[in-house]
Formats: sequence, C-alpha cells, structure tokens
Amino acid sequence: RIEFVVASLPGEEAEEEVTPDIEVEITIPESSPSSQLPCDLNHRFQFSNFFVGVENELAKKAAMAVVETPDLGNFNPLVIYGGMGTGKTHLLHAIGNRVKEKDGAKNIILFNSDLFLNQYVFALQNNQLNNFISRLLSADWLLIDDIHLLSGKLKTQEGFLYIASLLLQRGKQIVVTTNISPGVMENFNPRLIAFLQSGLIVDIPPSEQATREQIIRYHFQENNIQPREEVVHFLAENLVRNLHDLHAVLVRIIAQISLLGKEMTLNDVRYILSRMCPQAYIGEQITPTFKQISIEDVVQACSEYFKIPTDILTGVTRKKRIIKARQITIYLCRELTQESLNSIGYHFSDIHHASVLYAYKKVEEAISKDPMIKNAVQSIRAKLIR
Repeated sequence: RIEFVVASLPGEEAEEEVTPDIEVEITIPESSPSSQLPCDLNHRFQFSNFFVGVENELAKKAAMAVVETPDLGNFNPLVIYGGMGTGKTHLLHAIGNRVKEKDGAKNIILFNSDLFLNQYVFALQNNQLNNFISRLLSADWLLIDDIHLLSGKLKTQEGFLYIASLLLQRGKQIVVTTNISPGVMENFNPRLIAFLQSGLIVDIPPSEQATREQIIRYHFQENNIQPREEVVHFLAENLVRNLHDLHAVLVRIIAQISLLGKEMTLNDVRYILSRMCPQAYIGEQITPTFKQISIEDVVQACSEYFKIPTDILTGVTRKKRIIKARQITIYLCRELTQESLNSIGYHFSDIHHASVLYAYKKVEEAISKDPMIKNAVQSIRAKLIR
C-alpha cells in the first residue's frame, strides 16, 4: 500500500479550488476490469487514413511501432507534439483503435486533458480520489490528448505524474500529445517535464501541399465524387494553416454537391473558401453566382469580348483565332454553368462530348502558360458573375 499526498508546491497559488495537504491511501490493483473507465475512441481515425508526407512520416512510424513492437522501452512515454490541426489527435486515436483491433481485452484509457483535470478535481473534492486513481492504474494503455492544457495546474500535474510513473513501472504504455515540445512548456512541474522527456518525442510540422492533396482526394473518393484537378490544387494551395480548416471546407463542398446534386465550379469553391476561411484565402473576394448563368450568357459575353458573331463562334469555322475563342467559350460554359458535356456540345453545332472535354482541357492547360488566355478567361468570368 502506498500513501499518496497531494500538497501545494513551494510558491504555488491555489488554482483548482481544492483543499491542499490531503492524505489519500491508494491500493494498487493488479487488475480491475469491472471498474475500467470508458474509452471514447473515434473510429474514423485509423493509421490507414493518416496520410504521410516527408513532414509526418516519423510520427506515424513511431505511433505504429509502439503498437506493433510494444517492448520498445525507449519509446515510453511517446510524446507527439505539433500545432493545431497537424494530426496529433488522429494518431492518438489510431493507436487506440489498432490496439483494440489486435487485442480487444486491452484496457485503453483515453483522456483529453480538460476531462482529466475535471475528473481529478471532482474526485479530490468528493473524497473519491482512491477510486479514480485505482481505475486509472488498471490501464494497459493511457492516452492523454493536449497535456499542455494542464499548464499552471500544479496539483493535477502531480497527480498525473504519480499515476503515469506507476504505470510506466508496470510496463504499461503511455502516449501524450501536446502543442509544444515538453522542453519549452511553461508553468509545468520540472519533474513532469523530465518524465515526458524520458521517452521518445516526435513532432508533426504543418502538412505539405502533396499531403493535403492526398487528404482532399481521399474525402472526395469516400463520397463517390470525382473532383476537378483545379479544385484539388486550389484547396491544397490555399488551406495551409491547419487540417481543421481543410476538413470543414471539404464537408461543406461535399454536402453542397450531394444535397443539391450539382457539380461545383472553381468559382463556387473560391466563394466558400473566402467566406469560411477568409484568413486562409489570399485573393480577390468572390461573390457567389446567385443568378443562373446559361450557355447563351457565356456565348454572348465571349462574342462581345472577342468581337466574333455568336453564330460563327458556335459554328464549325476552322480559323485559328475562332477555334481559340470557341475553346475558351466552351471552357467557361463548363466552369460557370451546370450543363452536361452533351448539352454544351449541342450548343456548339452538336459536337461530341469528347470534343467538349478536349477543348476544356486545352484551355485549362493553356491558362497556366499563356497570360493572354488567362486574362481573357478572367475578364469574361468577371463580367458574367457580376
């Protein structure tokens, strides 16, 4: 039997409205499955859908290693740190899900630090600390998310350090996430920092563009949506701050496509991004296309811009200048209207849908190479959406 004393540290101010200097007797259980704490794992977070780039490869491999090779003593505790929306919580839940998949009998205890703090203080105030700690000591895996939230909560830090140290002595795995490296944590017990530094510390930097493109394609494919490449690139190039922004925008886009049954143009995506994440979007503010733009509207605007009669623009003339203008018109019809390839082809002398797609891709490629074509597309688009 161990006597656990919760006492104020020198110079510590009261912070959790608990009575200091409480002596609690703790009996360490060998096993107490009947008193296991619930483990609310998010089953969406798996190793299989944690997308890897050069920036986060080490973190994923370390997380997988503690599950697949549990005798790696140097990896205990495992500390994963990084900014908001880098994937720390995803990896933490993926660890728990993989452990349960391998052995459903394992007792996994998962806490966000806020919840740990609240339950610890409640137990202390209600003379239930013995029971609370006993249940925690029954864990085979202790997963703690956002431990930096315990900053300044020195008595709770003492309690966590006591529990984690006993679990470590008994060969149980501890995994912790935080938004900063333990070495630069402020208002933390030095002994807790030393404990966190005794294992493996890995960081997750912000995701690279290639990783974000993998994530975007995965979400679209999961919902049976074939995204336009320009939409994928636009989202990956602009949503660089964190993956929470990216997820929120993807949910909105997928919902709008699914509920309205209409494909989204790049302009629609720009509008959503400028409204949902204005801090992430660098570019002119886009207004939504509230009016329904028709093929006739696009043809008329292009006719005026290029000074080509509409019947010639939509006809079969093979002059180079007219072909280029016709391809731009077809491109804008696909971008700004909800019409099918066949419908667009019908308005251009009933050409085959494959010819419509060919014209669209030609302009799509030319925009990045030819400033004149890019300027023409932007000018006509701006006129149509005003």
